[in-house]
Amino acid sequence: MPFLKDDVIKVNQYIYDHKKIFNKEIGSRIKHFRKTNDVTIEEFSEKSLMNINQLSHLENGKNGITLNKFIIICNSLGCNPNTLLEPYMFSANYNDDLFYYEIQQGKNLSKNLLNYLILKK
Repeated sequence: MPFLKDDVIKVNQYIYDHKKIFNKEIGSRIKHFRKTNDVTIEEFSEKSLMNINQLSHLENGKNGITLNKFIIICNSLGCNPNTLLEPYMFSANYNDDLFYYEIQQGKNLSKNLLNYLILKK
């Protein structure tokens, strides 16, 4: 059974209401990707045109991220935006009844979203 418009709205509201958690998780995903790909914070700083302090705050979830900074970060790390955002995206293409596989296996906010939807049914 496909998700209804109300389901999408509730999930988006949950993300909006928990933006501090979301910022922390996105920052953690960025940091994990950077370290996994052996990119030092200094290299990341140089490529992204942001200072190390800004990046540290971003990676630790203390600061949110704007769309233009997100694009710069993806370019600097050489990653597709989907790599970082996929666990938070609602998709009818992958599976009519569930979020992406990564959300099912994810932790924290993405796990909470999935649990919310399961309990709702």
